[in-house]
Amino acid sequence: MFRFEGLDIWKLALEYCNNCYDIAKTFPSYEMFALSDQLRRAAISVSNNIVEGSGSDSDKLFCRYLNIAINSIYESVNILIFAEKRGYIREE
Repeated sequence: MFRFEGLDIWKLALEYCNNCYDIAKTFPSYEMFALSDQLRRAAISVSNNIVEGSGSDSDKLFCRYLNIAINSIYESVNILIFAEKRGYIREE
């Protein structure tokens, strides 16, 4: 078992990513290579950085990867807010 597999935050990040992928599928087709792709990349970056950081040999380095993961959450949330303003999704 890898260290990250025991982390609840990684499990939540995977769930978040899965939800973002589902949402990205609902965007208009002309957004497939733009906004929906950016959302998918930002969302998967969250769990990827948790995984990568969990392999670090120091807490300081792990924290740096967790900060990158947090920034990816910010990016994906911004995309979701923009998508709502464009009428691609609803807040619910």
